[in-house]
Amino acid sequence: MVKAFMEFFDQTLEEKHVYDMNQILDSICYGTGYGMTTKEHRYWRDFLRMFVRPELHSPAKPADFRAILEEFVLQTREVFNELLRAVWESLELEESFMEDSLQLKTPNQVLVGNIFPPCPQPELVLGMPPHTDMCLLTLLIQSNAFNGLQAMHDGKWVLVDLVPPTLFIFTGDFLEIVSNGRYKTTLHRVIVSNEHTRISVGTSIAPPLEDVVIAPAPELLSSDSPAIFRGITFKEYTTLKRNHNSTDSTLDVLKL
Repeated sequence: MVKAFMEFFDQTLEEKHVYDMNQILDSICYGTGYGMTTKEHRYWRDFLRMFVRPELHSPAKPADFRAILEEFVLQTREVFNELLRAVWESLELEESFMEDSLQLKTPNQVLVGNIFPPCPQPELVLGMPPHTDMCLLTLLIQSNAFNGLQAMHDGKWVLVDLVPPTLFIFTGDFLEIVSNGRYKTTLHRVIVSNEHTRISVGTSIAPPLEDVVIAPAPELLSSDSPAIFRGITFKEYTTLKRNHNSTDSTLDVLKL
């Protein structure tokens, strides 16, 4: 999958711009962060993002991209199923109930390929700013040229040792909501190199966009352990996160 994304990013700008992002929830979109700045950061990456479940979307080129993508989605589906089964068991929640209440038999699965080329002044930019993921879980793989993934741990940024074919697992915002805070979302960012190109592929699983209210599981609530978060749909949360101050946690807005 990493190689397939490398071949996509090696195409001409004209070929890639066919998929330029118009809306945040476009089924497939290409975007760039080169030269983008905020008060805090300047960004340094290209990306291609697509929804792959319940309906698979793929660029037309490279020619074999779709076939590789289909196989990757099949494999990661099984991984997600096993991981979520373990999560529900750890929370003493009924697997079938969670699948039904979150409609995880027809979930949203998103796939993103990122490329972070060498930057002459890497100390002045970030590949990706500090953020958490809008999902239950994210799986990440990366090329072995440069390891720029950092996660927040005990108030400090720690480099994550990702040695291919290591698969890294992030817990997302929706898992923190559903578990009523028992699982915490993973704050992470990406730094870049002045010598090496880094390519990563991440895929996330979440409930459908509009049909499910994501809220703390009722079985986890009691008079001694009331709900921490109010419920929200994936689509509503997308709008909330896009409009929220990136220096704060969007989850704080949902706290009761």
